Amino acid sequence: MASYVLKTPITVSGNRIEKVDLREPTFNEICDLGLPGDQTEPDGKLKLLRKYLVVCSGLPEEAVGALGIRDAMALIGKVSDFYNTARFWGERPTELSREPFSRVIELAKEALRIMEEDKKWREKSTASRPSFPRRIR
Repeated sequence: MASYVLKTPITVSGNRIEKVDLREPTFNEICDLGLPGDQTEPDGKLKLLRKYLVVCSGLPEEAVGALGIRDAMALIGKVSDFYNTARFWGERPTELSREPFSRVIELAKEALRIMEEDKKWREKSTASRPSFPRRIR
């Protein structure tokens, strides 16, 4: 499960939402919705990721639609992380099915380790970027 504190809280049906918890999609949900990577058009991919936000967050569509762009993109990134973690399944599904379960667990742990390293690197490289003040006109 992944949690995200909204930069801009939203109010839906009188309820203030400040934090969103995302759960990993189930295999049945993936089969029903399809894989985001299979979408060839950017609009189709964006709409599919919106559906994944609704499914994985448990929020109603109106709440997901009310998200600010920064929050929506951050949440889409978190949903995408679920696929990055499981990416190795799609790379070699036939070979993995022949592996002992203990080996598959090792591969899953390695995928998580790589993802954590990548996340730390991204945070580090983002933090080290210089910030330039904007000119106000």
